[in-house]
Amino acid sequence: MLHLVSEDGRVLNEHPAGHGNSKHWYEFAVVEAHRSPRIERRPHGQYAVQRSREGGAVLRTKGAGRTALTTGGQVQLTDTLSLALGEDTRPGRSNRRRPPAAGATVGAGSSTGPGDSGNDSPFTSYL
Repeated sequence: MLHLVSEDGRVLNEHPAGHGNSKHWYEFAVVEAHRSPRIERRPHGQYAVQRSREGGAVLRTKGAGRTALTTGGQVQLTDTLSLALGEDTRPGRSNRRRPPAAGATVGAGSSTGPGDSGNDSPFTSYL
């Protein structure tokens, strides 16, 4: 989650950035910077962020290079605005798991052991 922060530390805008693919840059611009500032996704925008393998993200600014951005840290964008990286608090975004396949038995609820169900796979005990 990207936070647009004023010079007095108030969060002016929160913006979810992309789908979490660490290989892609999420390009954006700051619009209405003096009136009602907000982050807006824009191809070839002034700024771009990408998740970092070490945690946090990297901010790329046209003409100024790249800056590491840690969770909770801030990077100055303009004279009066900073960008902060926050936790993604949208529902359903953490600990995503695929639902079990239809008809699959999962966990210790199964009363059959390995080899009992006619499935002699060495992986049966993991189901």
